[in-house]
Amino acid sequence: MTSSVSSRTPPRARLVPTFCTLLLLAALFSPCTVVAAARDAAPGAALDAAHGASGRRRVLQEPLASDEIASAETAALLAFMRAMGSHPAFSLAGRWSNGPSANRQGQLSQPCADTWQFVTCDSSGRVVTIDMSNPLLASLNVSWAKGATREFVAQQLTAQSASPEAVAAAVVTGPLRGEIPWGKMTALQRLERVDLSGNEVTGAAVSAAAALLPGLKHLNLTFNLIDSLPAAVTAMTALESLHLDMNAISGSLPSGLSALTRLSSLVLGQNRIVGQLPEEIGALSSLVNLDLGENYFHGVPPDSWSNLTNLHLLSLYRLHLTAAFPPSWSALASLSSFTFSSSAASGPFPAFLTQLRSIERIYLHSNRLYGPLPSDLWRPATLTYVDLSNNFFNGSVPLPPPERQADFRYFFNCFTTATPSPAPMAAADAAAAEGQLDAATCADFYSYRQGLDAAAAAGTQQPSSSTSTWGSSFFTVCLLIALMVLVVAVAFTCRRSRQHRGQQQSEEQQQRQMRVEVDVDADAAPAEGAPANTDILSPNKGPNQPFLAGFTPSNTSS
Repeated sequence: MTSSVSSRTPPRARLVPTFCTLLLLAALFSPCTVVAAARDAAPGAALDAAHGASGRRRVLQEPLASDEIASAETAALLAFMRAMGSHPAFSLAGRWSNGPSANRQGQLSQPCADTWQFVTCDSSGRVVTIDMSNPLLASLNVSWAKGATREFVAQQLTAQSASPEAVAAAVVTGPLRGEIPWGKMTALQRLERVDLSGNEVTGAAVSAAAALLPGLKHLNLTFNLIDSLPAAVTAMTALESLHLDMNAISGSLPSGLSALTRLSSLVLGQNRIVGQLPEEIGALSSLVNLDLGENYFHGVPPDSWSNLTNLHLLSLYRLHLTAAFPPSWSALASLSSFTFSSSAASGPFPAFLTQLRSIERIYLHSNRLYGPLPSDLWRPATLTYVDLSNNFFNGSVPLPPPERQADFRYFFNCFTTATPSPAPMAAADAAAAEGQLDAATCADFYSYRQGLDAAAAAGTQQPSSSTSTWGSSFFTVCLLIALMVLVVAVAFTCRRSRQHRGQQQSEEQQQRQMRVEVDVDADAAPAEGAPANTDILSPNKGPNQPFLAGFTPSNTSS
């Protein structure tokens, strides 16, 4: 009966003990069990067992790799500090040090594990920020003093009763000196921000090695001694902000800036950069802040910049540009602040500004702008500040709506009335009227402008094709006649000169011949009553003297 029951047992039921047996064997001899048992028995055997499975080996070795990365980043930071000169915090424990760790016994100090100052780390213990900016300078708001010397800023701050620390920050830079050793910092692969503003960093802003830092997004070297911006910057495609203002950068901007498509802030003001404004900046559609002021840019504002639809701040102060802004700039829908001051630019009010729906502040002071202001100057509802002082605008002043409470500065111009009030300026705004230019200065300026406009109009007249051809032919004929007259005159003059010299030489020869004949006749005819051949007895006769008349030698015999 037993045999009959077992013969009727389903095949699936017979597989259950076999499957359980296999699971038990797999659990006993699995790599995890072996590694765990070996780790309890001998630490050295655990590593040998782990090497048998490549996946487990990577898991166990991750702390070792992190230590290597931390050591490499530590070496990179120390190399950076050695290259940049001594720093007051370099030898202080817990800041920048290669001494023993304050938190981990028997190990060297590491930037993230020991919380080095001036360094920020992410959650995985990797360095992401180096901030060695001058803390005193960073706390100042002296944007009004751009272009001034540090001594001037210090004097102004002293006059304002600023703190001694603020005054010192105006004349004393941070402790960093020398060039940035980008080639020794490539181990900082997660570095995102470098801020060394307010020091005395020299040399080039970046090098080819800086492009090997794939995560570098923000570079701030404001207020240093940087002298160049190499083409290597175009390979740093992760950059989102590049601040190099208040340095000594010379030469032109490198080509290829259009590759920095993530750039949102480009600040290069107060340098010595030359050339025309780059057209390719118009390809940086992510730009929000663009400051190129106080350089040596010249020419016409590029039409391609109308593509900067995300631009909020545009600063073009103290440049050498014309005021011929393209109408396409009305597409700058996000622009809130526009600065075009102290540029000695001549032209009418930039018409595109009244088309901007987000504009808040307009700075056009200290130029040579002229003509009437647009009647719809205050059409943008967001406009609250306009500075048109020190120009030559004339006509009527469009005053802002009273409910706008705008700050409108228009002194030292040629305005005569204000709108909406038709009264004279003195009645509408006495303070502004007293600050206007005198009538003689305005009259002289507009007389000068009329002369320039008339000359420009005369120079730009385009004659018809037949008139132009006739004029060209007539000019050619006149030129040929003039050349022929010149050749004839020169030939006639040369001929007369030769004739005159020949006649003069002939007359001189005749005179010499006559003198010779006179001398010969005088020698051949002795004086009357004188003996022949007695010339040798004449004591008064010289080489060219004739005998004396009536001379008779005395009788020497007696």
